[in-house]
Amino acid sequence: MGKWKGVVLIFVIQIIYLFGCSSEKVKEEPKPVEKEVSCTFNQLDGECRVFSSFVGDQEWGNSYSICTLGTCSEGDCENGKGTLSYPGGSKLEGTFKKGKLNGAGSYEGCGSSYTGTFKDSLKGKGVLITKTKSNRDEDLVQYYDGSSQDEMRNGKGIYYSSSDSNIYEGTWKDDVKNGTFVVYSNFRGDFPLSEKGTVLKTAYDGSKKVTYVNDRDKEEIDQEERDRKYQAIKEAKEREERRKQDIRKAQYEKERMRAYQACRKAVRSSISVRGWDYMGRMNWYNADLKCRSNGMRLPTIDELKAAYEAGMTKTWNFPEYWSSSSGGSIDHYYMFSLLSGNSRKESYHHDKGVICSPNSMPWICQEF
Repeated sequence: MGKWKGVVLIFVIQIIYLFGCSSEKVKEEPKPVEKEVSCTFNQLDGECRVFSSFVGDQEWGNSYSICTLGTCSEGDCENGKGTLSYPGGSKLEGTFKKGKLNGAGSYEGCGSSYTGTFKDSLKGKGVLITKTKSNRDEDLVQYYDGSSQDEMRNGKGIYYSSSDSNIYEGTWKDDVKNGTFVVYSNFRGDFPLSEKGTVLKTAYDGSKKVTYVNDRDKEEIDQEERDRKYQAIKEAKEREERRKQDIRKAQYEKERMRAYQACRKAVRSSISVRGWDYMGRMNWYNADLKCRSNGMRLPTIDELKAAYEAGMTKTWNFPEYWSSSSGGSIDHYYMFSLLSGNSRKESYHHDKGVICSPNSMPWICQEF
């Protein structure tokens, strides 16, 4: 019996070891965390909070919103003075008429606060301070002291946003700057920014007048227009210069062809006067020396081409001939192929056919 107990124990240990070592621990996936991403508040819509789920910094799944209406926690919220309270902590106080705010009032909720007048629960003239978070989780503060209509800046008002640290004073239309504004730069003071509609003098570094068109600096728009006109003029000048270059190029090619035709005529004349002398096959330096020693010279590459096109090379003995035209370096010169009718650069030490042209021939067949 003791022997079998030992066998069973060893078997159990092996099973535990086998499964314990071979199985991998399953890595737990991070669970989504639900966060509130935004919040809006007014009496008509109530307190609306938007939620979304995140895995780390990445949004996961669809967002959803929950809107709740307030309950009258104090006074008369139908026709009289009262206070509406909301589950998320928002609070609205003022004078109600048929269940809507009319007259003086205030609210706090969703990081915003407003003190001023209402008409049918919509903001009128007052001070609105809004605090939100940027995409980088930075605190953004907006301040507006002025008139509103349809929940937008409309009429005269003073506006500040911490995104650019400037204060804008002027007349608004549907949250957009139009007309002349006074811009106070680098605000670094404390709220309130204004007192009875006037910007406090200690809240900024300096001021200037700026004209806006649909929320854009008119000077910037004018500069863009000047840049556009300048670019258009520049492009027109470039097109005109390219046109003139094309004309000059066409004239050059026309003159080159005229000179080439004169070259061909000169080649024919030279053969009728004295003829080109065949000197055999050798490298370029020996060819040049041979022609000079006979009071002649190597023909240019265009002279060889002209002779080829005139049919004067049919009786020549070699397929390739040296020319006097340089290949761009001291050891390379152009040679002409009677087989292809084309020219190419060759090293001077190669042996090619040599034919010499008379010095009395006009030097007009050089490369044009």
